[in-house]
Amino acid sequence: MAAADDPEAAVAALLAPLPPGRAVGVAVSGGSDSTALLLAARLWARGRGVALRAATCDHGLRPEAAAEARAVAARAAALGVPHATLPLRLRPGPAAQARARAARYDALGAWAAGGGVDVVLLGHTADDVAETLLMRLRRGVGVGGLARMREGWRDGRGIGWGRPLLALPREALRLWLRARGEGWIDDPSNDDPRHERARTRRALAALGWDAAPLARAAAALREADDALARRAAALEDELVVEGGDVAIPAPLTLRLRSGEPETLRRLVAGAVRWIGGRPPRGAALGDALAAPGRRTLAGCTVAPRGGALRIGREAAACPPPVPWGEPWDRWTLRGPGGPDLAVGALGSDVDRVPWRDGGLPRPSAMATPAVRRGPELVAAPLAGLPNGYDAAPTRPLSATLRPPPPLFR
Repeated sequence: MAAADDPEAAVAALLAPLPPGRAVGVAVSGGSDSTALLLAARLWARGRGVALRAATCDHGLRPEAAAEARAVAARAAALGVPHATLPLRLRPGPAAQARARAARYDALGAWAAGGGVDVVLLGHTADDVAETLLMRLRRGVGVGGLARMREGWRDGRGIGWGRPLLALPREALRLWLRARGEGWIDDPSNDDPRHERARTRRALAALGWDAAPLARAAAALREADDALARRAAALEDELVVEGGDVAIPAPLTLRLRSGEPETLRRLVAGAVRWIGGRPPRGAALGDALAAPGRRTLAGCTVAPRGGALRIGREAAACPPPVPWGEPWDRWTLRGPGGPDLAVGALGSDVDRVPWRDGGLPRPSAMATPAVRRGPELVAAPLAGLPNGYDAAPTRPLSATLRPPPPLFR
């Protein structure tokens, strides 16, 4: 087997900068990709002073899942690798795969944070990259949607995530496992035509397309996407942040509309994600930028004013109130507090406060945090009624404009 198809070499290349004494986690479903990753990571970790741990997510969507998790635990025990099964208990229903993916990352992140795991390895391969590229091409997405998934990055909690096998085709991993007399578990949902990925996989096989060139194209798009993100981030100082709204001044908006429309899209998308907590869909983003009036977008509002663009929170999309002391929406409240207080959107109480003093338009002021004791309004720190309270964003705007931090600096 060529060195380029050796999973141990791929793991070593990704984790070479990891200092001794750290712990590496491996997400293992029991399929060929993650099984090869577990075995390769164990080979690499031996003698390097790196602790290896494994985790399996049990989605609870198939009756076989619990038995498969036990089989992975048995394999890990035979290898001397501590293992944890993370129950997700998802309900059947629409978008099951997307919900399962989000739940997996949440569970694995919590497992890593609680167990001192520095880097969590994921078993995505060149086949996964090629399939994702084709699925997103069908949706007409832009460069960011077509770009290859990241090989290594750190999230907001400082946990590292690594995908060392992105350049390796699945069949190379299976050859590597067979050469060692190792088996794996085949998940029937991977071939279920109800799932888009399974249909895409069949289409690739029917066409006889090789995943490797498609994966290389997606890798080139990743480099282009990161370059575009850095360009957008370099303009952060020209944006105006007012009470949680983001304004793109008219001179910058006009300049970007005529010369760098992709950069303008990225600035708006980054502001929407910072304010609303989720990225906008590409088609909806294009519609919002082309519209002459105020539009809603992913829980936010986008309003053109005299050539400028103002992005704010949509009051109707705000989450329900939370007890005092918990973050609400994207805000952390500070002040006297008390166990009988709650934090939620100011909403219709906006006309009871001097909201113009906060410098926000009325719709944006309605979406700012308010402190209440039952029905009594205690404070609205961003809408002219501080009463000893203030509010700070839980994340910086820069975090949604720049690419995530690399796995190793």
